[in-house]
Amino acid sequence: MDKIKTTYILVIILSVIVSVIYLKQDNSGELELIFHNQDILPLKIDEFNTECKKIFIYECNRLAFYPDLTIDVEFRKDVGGDIRGMVYGDSTLVNKMTLYIDSSFSKEKLFGVFAHELGHMLHFSWINSSGGTMISCFDEGFASWLAGKFYLKWQKKPDFRTLDTPTDQDNYVNLEFISTFKQLSSKKRDVMYYQWACFIEYLISEFSLQYVYNFFSYLITRGVEEQILAKSLQKSMQGALLAEGKDPIDKYRTQEDIEKSMEDLQKKVAQYRQKSKKLRSEIFNTACIEIFKKDFSELKNNWLDTIAI
Repeated sequence: MDKIKTTYILVIILSVIVSVIYLKQDNSGELELIFHNQDILPLKIDEFNTECKKIFIYECNRLAFYPDLTIDVEFRKDVGGDIRGMVYGDSTLVNKMTLYIDSSFSKEKLFGVFAHELGHMLHFSWINSSGGTMISCFDEGFASWLAGKFYLKWQKKPDFRTLDTPTDQDNYVNLEFISTFKQLSSKKRDVMYYQWACFIEYLISEFSLQYVYNFFSYLITRGVEEQILAKSLQKSMQGALLAEGKDPIDKYRTQEDIEKSMEDLQKKVAQYRQKSKKLRSEIFNTACIEIFKKDFSELKNNWLDTIAI
């Protein structure tokens, strides 16, 4: 009898162990946060840590992807109030996050920004690319979509299916392909990110999350062309800066030589940016046709027919 009881207990223990292993593999990634400069955070760090792990579980479930992440989180004061957060790392791993605390601090904003930045990290891990794709507007929209309810609460939006009627044209950005957004104000970035998140919501509901994953993969594969273009610019810059083995500020070169060298370099940079924007736009549109069987313009029009304004 004792032998049967012992066997029964062992079976139960084994079942529990197997269940834990199964859950760990399928739906319970782990998040470890390492904090720096947390004294400036107007919130108890334990409360912040607990809420961040809830956000992590929420986003993993949204993506049906459960990695283990360890993130160095640094808090900084943002004097200008126009930067909310960023993620960075090296060429193989993005594992650092900076969150900026300004005078407009609120829990909704803090957790909305964290959710967005975490969205980038999960996105990069999901598609196995430390830099996302070469299409910034799509990457930012996806991070906003993945942040879901936390992003919507911060932005005071009901869902990802409703666009505001533009009342302030200075802060309104119609959905368009934008290769870089750094020159935009935070208000315009918010509008752009939200619109792209709405567009991605449409793509996922109309096609599937797998289609969006395939879209990202296509962009990453074609992104090699952009890297070749960038290396060509880098080579040109090195040639301009080190012409005849001399530095432009070498005392043996005249001021006229230096200015001419810098002028040529500025032209090359401008040409690169123009070619880069055109190339990215072409690759983005080709990806739409290859994956969704429609070009970007048609997808955009179909999306607009489904949303409420």
